[in-house]
Amino acid sequence: KRATTGEQKARRVGLSRAPPPLIAEARGFPPRWLLDEPAVHLDAERRAGLFDALLHLPAQTLMTGTDPDIFTPLAGRIEVLRTGGGTLAQEPRFPPPEASCSPVPGPV
Repeated sequence: KRATTGEQKARRVGLSRAPPPLIAEARGFPPRWLLDEPAVHLDAERRAGLFDALLHLPAQTLMTGTDPDIFTPLAGRIEVLRTGGGTLAQEPRFPPPEASCSPVPGPV
């Protein structure tokens, strides 16, 4: 059976979630993780699963996306920034994360 684009993306993302815990254990501090458009071809259920898994990884995760609405389920839990005109600013439709969020330790 051939996999749809969304199924292929879900498999790749699933495989990519394994390294952060191993890296954190080996280095003694969590890695920084950059995912370019990780949710673009995922349906709502798979996107929710991805976001839940990423929130629980021992990593500082940066995600890119051209559609901020995809990240709506994460409102108040992540920082959403918008680029444009040479600036980087808080996305006004998303409240800032709760104060309980703490930075991921790492090398200086």
